[in-house]
Amino acid sequence: MVVLLLKFTCWVLNTLSNLVCFFIFNLSARLLVLVIQGLTVPAEGIISMLGYVGDFTKALVEYLLELLMAVLKTIVSVALDTMKETVSGIVIGAISGVGGLGNQVKDRANSLPEIIDSLAEMVQTILKDLWNNYKNAVVYVWDNA
Repeated sequence: MVVLLLKFTCWVLNTLSNLVCFFIFNLSARLLVLVIQGLTVPAEGIISMLGYVGDFTKALVEYLLELLMAVLKTIVSVALDTMKETVSGIVIGAISGVGGLGNQVKDRANSLPEIIDSLAEMVQTILKDLWNNYKNAVVYVWDNA
């Protein structure tokens, strides 16, 4: 049950991060193309536009770092919760000496590699989607600038 919930959470995080990165990179690319195409505007307009682009880039980097920290915090939290559950299950199993409880602890310990694989897959998917969205934005700028 824990593994299924974790996989669903990973899927939701992957989807949300992909959508956010997609929109951010597309917006950035389109804004950059507008800036490049609008270079015929007087110098004051260019300077103010570059100021807006600088502010947008700064906000974008801050947002991406916050998103990365939230993902890392979630991964660490899930890992620590899993370890806590496993350790508490082992202690309860050792104290009670009940055979059925020992089997549940073993099942939880057996699901730990699956949980770690799910988390690793989530991080890999987030990074892959981030890279693909970045490449698509660069291609858009290159083709339309």
